[in-house]
Amino acid sequence: MFSRCGLPLPLGLGYLASYAESFGFAGIQIMDLLVSGWDARTEIDPERVYIGLTFDELRKRLEAIRPDVVGISCTFTSQAESLYLIADSVKSCNPKIKVIAGGAHPSSDPVSCLREKSIDMVVRGEGEIPFLELLRNGFQEDGPSVKGVCFKQGGESIFSKDGGSVKNLDEIPYPAYHKFDMGRYFEANEKGLGQRGGYLRTFSIISSRGCPYQCVFCSIHNICGSKWRGRSPANVLGEIDLLVKEYGARHFLFEDDNLTMDLARAEEIFQEMAKRHNSISWSAPNGIRADRMTEGLARAMRDSGCISVSLGIESGDQEFLNSAIKKKLDLKEVEKTAEILHEFGITVIGFFILGIPGETENTIKTSVSFAKRLSRKGLVPHFFIVTPLPGTSLYEISKREKLFVKDNPSPADYFRATYQDPMMRPTGMSMERLLQWRKKAVISSMLNLAVFRPLVFIKYMSGNNTSNLKLIFFGFKRKINMALNYLWN
Repeated sequence: MFSRCGLPLPLGLGYLASYAESFGFAGIQIMDLLVSGWDARTEIDPERVYIGLTFDELRKRLEAIRPDVVGISCTFTSQAESLYLIADSVKSCNPKIKVIAGGAHPSSDPVSCLREKSIDMVVRGEGEIPFLELLRNGFQEDGPSVKGVCFKQGGESIFSKDGGSVKNLDEIPYPAYHKFDMGRYFEANEKGLGQRGGYLRTFSIISSRGCPYQCVFCSIHNICGSKWRGRSPANVLGEIDLLVKEYGARHFLFEDDNLTMDLARAEEIFQEMAKRHNSISWSAPNGIRADRMTEGLARAMRDSGCISVSLGIESGDQEFLNSAIKKKLDLKEVEKTAEILHEFGITVIGFFILGIPGETENTIKTSVSFAKRLSRKGLVPHFFIVTPLPGTSLYEISKREKLFVKDNPSPADYFRATYQDPMMRPTGMSMERLLQWRKKAVISSMLNLAVFRPLVFIKYMSGNNTSNLKLIFFGFKRKINMALNYLWN
């Protein structure tokens, strides 16, 4: 996970700190345990290694700070064990410290988090308003008075009403970059361990929140809700200006789930980016809706430095996409968008999911054929095994139909599920056959890409999705270094 994703700035913590600071709570400190100890390894057992600041060093820092409250952010269910280990370490330092968990996993599965003896509270969903209210009431467990908070009472998990979210995102200040050890991130950048593995000085930006669609596998509603909200173009551009001027940003990652939902807004942002900054690049790795694209928008994206975007396709079988996945996406729009973006020199990555309940060999064949057709047009296909994340419709279906391989899957099971060990039994075939199909899909579609679009293939394999020969060379050098480091260790 570390080698694939690099060292991202924890923007969620940055937003919590800046929002609270705007209301006068300036004494908040942020510790990014990964960036503080990215070169440290703690062996948990022969199969697992914890990467980050050692637990002994964490306790030393806590003893120096002497906090009353420690909030821990956990983004992925596959990393939940790290959350629990850190919480235990905090409590071992001082049992009176109140430990609060937040982020995507606690928001999706608060009950499991509260079963941990070292976790006192969970903040669900967007944390700015609940965290501010907790600060104001001194983190008192006085019943469900603060919306969006779960806590323990008499051995039970108590839930308040859903937390309020900030309707106008411009009211939230930019993340508290001044509270991060920026030098450590820059040091990692120079070693090819920047965010998502980049060499350029890279920053993530979230310009909008929420998603009105209801795909069965997606957990975004647990965090940001179903109502899409976008920051104003002026607000987004102001953050970009700040990061370029103050921190020398060269590449941006738009982490939105629906970056182009408002076409006019997106086009305005990119047109203005092109005017202000002609030496930066950007990408949209989380995916954009394929049915939210025009030639004018694609031109503005190219002119503003866009090098790659991802499309959430999920399946190449239209009927299965509609009935089982609930995607509400016309595959003709996918082809059209892929062609438009390729025409403007933007690398297009397509996400496909295999094994959603109801999947058959015929639906997979249709998906693979669709992916191969798109790869001839320059799309880079990614195939994943479905993972039933807590808090999703898919999770409930899997529980109800007893599809889970294990009754109580571990965080490590979630980590392995996407590529190698399915967590749920496919309804139309064996697990072995599903894995065979994934292997076949990856090899055949990538071979198509290499044969029909060799330049796109080379750009993608370098990890930089750019035509810059120097960056392509650095990209391949980074991958070789990573492979040698893995073999050496």
